[in-house]
This record gives sequence, structure tokens and C-alpha cells, in this order.
Amino acid sequence: MIKLQKPFARGAEHQVCLKENQTLQTCDKVYKFPDNIWCNTSFEAQIANLQMLKDLGIKCCSTNVLNPGMVYIESEMKEVPYLIEQEFVTDPTLNEIDLQNEAIRMQLLEYLIKSDELYVNKGMAIDFLGAESMKCLIKFFFDRSLPLGVYNFKKNNDNDIYLLDTGILKLDSLNPFVAKIINTMIQLQHYLIFKVINYYEKTNDFFPKINFATKSFAFPAYLATRVVTPFKNY
Repeated sequence: MIKLQKPFARGAEHQVCLKENQTLQTCDKVYKFPDNIWCNTSFEAQIANLQMLKDLGIKCCSTNVLNPGMVYIESEMKEVPYLIEQEFVTDPTLNEIDLQNEAIRMQLLEYLIKSDELYVNKGMAIDFLGAESMKCLIKFFFDRSLPLGVYNFKKNNDNDIYLLDTGILKLDSLNPFVAKIINTMIQLQHYLIFKVINYYEKTNDFFPKINFATKSFAFPAYLATRVVTPFKNY
């Protein structure tokens, strides 16, 4: 049976742990188990998510979906529908220097277009950014002294980018109230990534879907990207 330590990080859907007797300095993998009340996801659904990303041509960090049934967490037994085993990435961020690289921006744009098409056609989207990542980008629009970064991506030495989170946001699997919140998050994350890319690379033939309600909901960030040049001059 897999034995895990106390979670050291938490997102909207998962808690993140190390295996017993490992540290952040010595580990090469982390383990994520679901811990939320708004989204019930099965082992089969996680496998399907990985396959969908593969079919879309989205590169992901090395990820395995396990079906252990039970795990030990701090010596307490816990039943889990699945466990995600993923390579540990020390700094999953595309920083300002990375984003000046055209090859990296074009990959990010390709992923964004595919996610937007998935959203428009099927009511699904790639889970690019967590809430914290979106919050950091919004803050940057108001304070250009802050560092620019697109989180949840790994970059290798060949400038290939890999997605860290392997979830697919599916509106039809949620209750109506939660679906409205996630719908806004999808549109907002698409828009934020678009603004990052569009500063360097004008994409006049593409604009992600964002409705009036989302613009109103995110009005301060939306207004900042319209009225104020939100990025540093290089």
C-alpha cells in the first residue's frame, strides 16, 4: 500500500503529497489525490482526460493515474477513487524571458486555440491555470513591477512546454451553480493567456470566447488590459 506524508500543497481539486521518507530536495515524483466537494471524478475519467490531451497533441509532464483503492496518509488509511503520480517539477513557470521566445509563445497559442475550440464545441476546456495563477496574472495588470509568469507549465532545454495539470474542465458534469463559476473561470483563463501572447504576437485572426457576463465579473482585470498597457517594455 502506498504511504504518503501530510499534503504540502493544495489546489482546487487535489491535495499534493510526497511518499513516506522523501523530501522536496530528494523526490522525483509527487502524488495527488482528489479532495473537493464540487467535482466527483473517477479513475476512468482521469484516464480519459489524459487520452484526450494526447489526442489533442498537448504535451504533459510525465503522469500516471493509479487505482490503489486505499492509501496511507500520515498513518491514517484513506479511500481514494484514484491517485495521480506525476514527475516533480521544481519551478513550473514560464517566466518573462521564456515568454519572449517565439517558439514558446507559439506552443502556448496552439494550446490555447485547441482549448477554446474544445470549449466552444463541447463545453470543455483544458485546465491550464489554477486560481492562484489567474490571480497573479490579474495583479500583474495593475502592478508592472511584479514578475510576469504563466504557471503550471514545464519547459525543457529544447523549449518544448509541458502542461502540469492534466484535468479537463467539463461543464455538463457539474451542477448548474458550479458550472456557471467554472464557465467564467474557463473564459477568464483563456483571456489572460491570450493577453500574454498578444503583447508579443498579434493574433488578429483569433480571439477567445468571452461573454459580457464574464467581462463584468472580471471588470477590473478586463479594463486594465484595455486601457493600460499591462506589460513591461523591454
